[in-house]
Amino acid sequence: MSVLEVVRDNIVVQELTEYSEWAAKGIGELMPHLDPSFSSEPTARDLLGDITSSPSHAQLIAISRELALARDPDEQRSGRIIGATTLSMVMGAGFGRRGEMEDVIVDPAARGRGIGGMLLEATDRWCESKGLSFLMFVTEAHRPGAIRMYEKWGAERVTDGTNNVEGILYRKDYPQVA
Repeated sequence: MSVLEVVRDNIVVQELTEYSEWAAKGIGELMPHLDPSFSSEPTARDLLGDITSSPSHAQLIAISRELALARDPDEQRSGRIIGATTLSMVMGAGFGRRGEMEDVIVDPAARGRGIGGMLLEATDRWCESKGLSFLMFVTEAHRPGAIRMYEKWGAERVTDGTNNVEGILYRKDYPQVA
């Protein structure tokens, strides 16, 4: 088991380490649940390939191994992707190593089962393994469930979504690294 892997019941959260059509399709299908303007087409090969091959980025996926959820032979073999998030490490002379989190999504049919928390646990492990001092991310005010989850996780609001700032900016510190 990888240091990033989180397993509970029939769900596993892990880092995607290489491009696959199965993963590109599964992640792509989740994106309209994050924003209706996003396409449900498979994630572009070059983009997902760049993320998975970079030591400064990670694509985390939550996979259900429940065969009843499988819709095709690929999902029967590999499982169904029911959650995802993308992580990036940013480095600067002043802030040092910090992280950014994008596109946190759990399939609406799978919400309420702790999958978001599993993704965040794997995120903590990734941030600590990279020596990051903090992680930044944005969510929208119309996502109260996500806001509760992030605040329970220990993230603190930096902005409140007013003053022409789109979304609510959050920061999670990793003091043991700083």
